[in-house]
Amino acid sequence: MKVSLVGPAFPYRGGIAHFNSNLAREFAKEHNVQIVNFTRLYPSFMFPGRTQYDESDSPLRVDSERIIDCLNPVTWFRAGRAISRFAPDLIVFQWWQPFFGPAVRTVTDASRSHNPVIFLCHNVLPHESSVFDRVLTEIGFAGADAFLVQSGEDGENLRRLRKEPVMAVSPHPIYDFFDGKRFDRESARR
Repeated sequence: MKVSLVGPAFPYRGGIAHFNSNLAREFAKEHNVQIVNFTRLYPSFMFPGRTQYDESDSPLRVDSERIIDCLNPVTWFRAGRAISRFAPDLIVFQWWQPFFGPAVRTVTDASRSHNPVIFLCHNVLPHESSVFDRVLTEIGFAGADAFLVQSGEDGENLRRLRKEPVMAVSPHPIYDFFDGKRFDRESARR
């Protein structure tokens, strides 16, 4: 099977990038995988930290096509065309932030042939969501065929946004990529 995964991965840091990278590694054991990644994940005003990039000694590296600029709609169409050229049997979008709704919808529409599109929802809505968040989420979700949520609460949030969604609930997995790496307090803080 050919699988396109759309979302952050290396060189970005954080849980979603790690999740997507691990998912790609698992799929790659039996399938042909394409990761469509970002060239710019967040605009600087949305990112309060020092860097969005993984500068650790042992980043979780995976190959990806860095195409999507969160603020440039031209790149959203390019990402959709790259997915179409790959001709996947399945497209999986990482969903965690309504800000990406217009980009995700454009990529979804531009990549469509007859491939099923699944949204893997880390957060259906932010914990303190607004009407604006709901509108952006509905825009993004309009391109989905099915959803995988990681908690019952997110399942309920999804049901409030979509009537009778095709959905499965699967709790967040236990990661093993940190196993065996013990850090003292100072190393962990670094």
